[in-house]
Amino acid sequence: MRRHFAKAVVASVTALAVVFGSGAATVEAAPNNKARLVSKRWIGKQLMEVKVYSPSMKKVVTNQVMTPKNLKRAPVFYLLSGMYGGDGDQWAHPAAGARKFFRSKNVYVVNPIGAASTYYTDWYLEDPRLGYKPMWETYLTKELPPVINKVFKTTKRNAIAGYSMSGGTALALLAHHGHLYKAGASYSGCPVSANPAMQFFIMSSMVLNTPGIIPLNAYGGFLSPAVFHNSPTANLGKLRGKNVFVSASYGNPGMPPDDHDMTGRIDKSAVEFGAFVCTSVFDQLARSGGVNIQFYKQDAGAHSFGQFGDAMRKSWPMIARALRTRV
Repeated sequence: MRRHFAKAVVASVTALAVVFGSGAATVEAAPNNKARLVSKRWIGKQLMEVKVYSPSMKKVVTNQVMTPKNLKRAPVFYLLSGMYGGDGDQWAHPAAGARKFFRSKNVYVVNPIGAASTYYTDWYLEDPRLGYKPMWETYLTKELPPVINKVFKTTKRNAIAGYSMSGGTALALLAHHGHLYKAGASYSGCPVSANPAMQFFIMSSMVLNTPGIIPLNAYGGFLSPAVFHNSPTANLGKLRGKNVFVSASYGNPGMPPDDHDMTGRIDKSAVEFGAFVCTSVFDQLARSGGVNIQFYKQDAGAHSFGQFGDAMRKSWPMIARALRTRV
């Protein structure tokens, strides 16, 4: 009897904390096989930190959510990050300008954090260096959206975008989960990845960014089924009828506002030129495959936040129409 009474008291206190808590709200533990809200708290103007337990990764994932004014009913825009996986608050960089831009928009912008070097995909094996088995596709399509829809008043219409590492992934997720996402964008990413050369580049980038990581834990090989699953080019048929936006520049420095002086960053210019070539090939293949695609060729920008932010703002009209919200 006492045990049942104690459980009832805990549940009641937890519910009151969620409804009336002024700073942070913490939710009672649920079964480990179900995604759930762990906590939420305001960390800035129209900016909330939402922690969600991921059963597929067996860990708590931090997500930053930019909210519309007064928490109005609105669609959701999932915005992924680059090689650092959101660590360091990348979309908040002043040069990107995402927070300022979205404060006047009627949309929830969700930025998952903690996916460094994973390409936001489902991995074959746990990686000892990372300390967990990345299952980001599962998280982004089955675990996180229901929690976001429960925490906020959403219309359940979603779009997804990513830059650099996550650009191709965003389009692959759009292809495989068209019932969930209505539009997708790749900012200076590489949507043409199902070939040995790009797989070598992807795996090398993982090691350079996170020394000690084992890239074969991700896909199992250069030409495994997972490689084709995660390549938008190999799934063009599933992108037909969707709204697709891609962007990249020739790698010329000088786009304001920028976060670096890119005049001496030949490496960044080379990376961006590679993204441009890759994106150009994808654009041609997508058009010939009947995909509704918009290619924004930037005059300048050397793989930096200023460039990603510029592309994000350029893509917004297309994203907004797909989400049925105002531009």
